[in-house]
Amino acid sequence: MPRASKPPVKAACLACRSSKTRCDGERPCRSCLSRGRECHYQPSRRGGPRRGIRYAELQQHRLSADDQGPQNLSSPSEIDESFGKVYRNSGEFNKDVPNTDGTRQLWGQLTPSADDPFGSTSIPEAEPSAVRSYRCEEDIANAYYIYIHPYLPLLPPSVVPQREDQPTLSRPSKETNEARKTDLPFWPQSSLSLALSALLVLIPPSQGPFSMTEASIVLRRTYAQLFAQAALASVEKEIDDIGPTVHLNAPGSCLSQGHSPLHSQVPLQLEPILALVVLAIYEYCQRGNVSRMRGRINQAVTTAMDISLHQLGSTSTEASEAQRRGWWITVSFRALALDLNSNESPDVCGLSFLESPPGAQPWALLIKAQQTLYSSNQMVQRIERITNQTPPPDLGTQIKSLDDVITNLMTQSDQYLRYTFDEDGEGLIAENMWRISRIVIYTARARLHRFRAFMDFPLFLDRYCHLASINTQYPSSTPVPSPSWVEDRN
Repeated sequence: MPRASKPPVKAACLACRSSKTRCDGERPCRSCLSRGRECHYQPSRRGGPRRGIRYAELQQHRLSADDQGPQNLSSPSEIDESFGKVYRNSGEFNKDVPNTDGTRQLWGQLTPSADDPFGSTSIPEAEPSAVRSYRCEEDIANAYYIYIHPYLPLLPPSVVPQREDQPTLSRPSKETNEARKTDLPFWPQSSLSLALSALLVLIPPSQGPFSMTEASIVLRRTYAQLFAQAALASVEKEIDDIGPTVHLNAPGSCLSQGHSPLHSQVPLQLEPILALVVLAIYEYCQRGNVSRMRGRINQAVTTAMDISLHQLGSTSTEASEAQRRGWWITVSFRALALDLNSNESPDVCGLSFLESPPGAQPWALLIKAQQTLYSSNQMVQRIERITNQTPPPDLGTQIKSLDDVITNLMTQSDQYLRYTFDEDGEGLIAENMWRISRIVIYTARARLHRFRAFMDFPLFLDRYCHLASINTQYPSSTPVPSPSWVEDRN
């Protein structure tokens, strides 16, 4: 009879693994015992999550701790720390845990096996999911200037010293495990604070090894939606309170109704407008809903024009910087909405309102870049509609004219290469806006000339960015449609 083969063991010793010999899993194994060599077992390091800078720092800390001697993990605090460092159901020993007898015993309790005397111990539950929250409006404003302001300058420069972010970790009740505002230490009152909280709550907490689990991500998104819905309801109420007769260009009306709790130079009339801008960003970036994003930003433009924000002059007032930023940031995202929906006419009024502020903040360059991107989208749609028909005689001239406009904007954006931006917060904002403007300008040129770049050779399986796909069915006698102007390279 054929000899029954013994199945291989799940874990081989290091010596058998390196020599690629069969290991029986004993301690010591028969192969090492017969050859007189030391038999050591160590879980495989293959697979598992990728390690980054944080792992390197922890590894360096472990090496320095090993130099001071072995550590005893018998204390409850150290055992709790080791529990947090071991991934649940990962099947491997976490390399962040010191390799001592105490942790080997702890690992045996967490990963039971057939030959382990601790196999009957149950696996502990993971740490409950938590979200970041803040205790007052001042903490929300401080977090805004740390995480959002460098890339989205909604408010003027801060008038109070910036301090370290100190969020509070909030966890839902164990009974429901749902997002409820009663589980938070503070609930914002204004629409802008609620909208900013919808973005801030999406930032993972810095504490805890389970912040990137699926449950934590879902919980953060649920709280973000809770804040966004409350912000939208607060916007409607604040717009009704403003009334149709309030105008910011009236003498003494800038701060007549009070100022925002987030900044002393932001009138209350601007809060619903800025909140709608933040909600538009939330709908587009987090939820991917372009239709709602367009609706939010259109409402922001309408509200801004209702209070005559687009008719303000350049006279210096206490809230002029807040008004300027409020209008420009609204117009810039309105232009983004036009780029996402090229069928809509560019009817934004008041683009000449307020010259670009002094310094290196390229507001006007950003608006021009977005308008050029919109023109490139329109031109691409015209080219796409021309298949085998005779193209307009002036099509090539229009394309070259638009390319000249884009080239001129590229030259203007290159002037900022010679600038030395300040290292303070406003200098970083100016540099970020300039980089965004350059990205938009080069995107417009790439989009304008992509038909010439791809010619008659489809590269994508499905339709992508108005380009023909490989799966497009054309008659065998009909060539793939190509605009005739692409052959004229002069």
